[in-house]
Amino acid sequence: MKNIIDITWRMAIVIASLASGVAVAAYPEKPVRIVVPYPPGGASDTTARLLSEKLKEVTGGTFVVENRPGANGNIAAEMVAKSPADGYTLLMANVGPNAISQTIYPHLNYDVNKSFAPIGQTTTVPIVLVAGPKVKANDIKGLVAEVKANPGRYTFASAGNGSSNHLVGEMFKAGLKLDMMHVPYKGDGPAMTDVMAGQVSMMFTTAVAARP
Repeated sequence: MKNIIDITWRMAIVIASLASGVAVAAYPEKPVRIVVPYPPGGASDTTARLLSEKLKEVTGGTFVVENRPGANGNIAAEMVAKSPADGYTLLMANVGPNAISQTIYPHLNYDVNKSFAPIGQTTTVPIVLVAGPKVKANDIKGLVAEVKANPGRYTFASAGNGSSNHLVGEMFKAGLKLDMMHVPYKGDGPAMTDVMAGQVSMMFTTAVAARP
């Protein structure tokens, strides 16, 4: 999380420059929304909340985190894309809506390359594999053997169709020729809840979502 804290000092200055016609020292004059494309509990949400607290300290302004889940983050991205470009509506962007979606969704109501002005990178988050209580294996080798011995009985969750953990799961499934079904959710948080409850067998998720 140190990367989040370090970069916010620079981000506060860059964000201020987005406020057209407003002096840097005066920004923000009203609350700033940080829109998260997923529900609470995932890496984007956690990062945004840490970021908002630090930005409050740096600027003295109000930064409010707003969760807008759905369609692999496309709903939030579209909303921000159509908002005034005045520095008061920010998107907690990630690889899903801001990179993958343009290749798998034929009709996006925003342009990934033209609708947003990048401010800075906050985090690089690794993806880890977690399994629910009904999975008996304790390592990858055992898990693969267990799934192959029971074709069609295992499932893997994701944060939504086209999310990075969905594609990682599909690569894992295809590369090892596993018969598993994908179960999409609106974010890592609700997906992890069902994995822990045994409703879904496993999930490739961010280390931030898995750690708690």
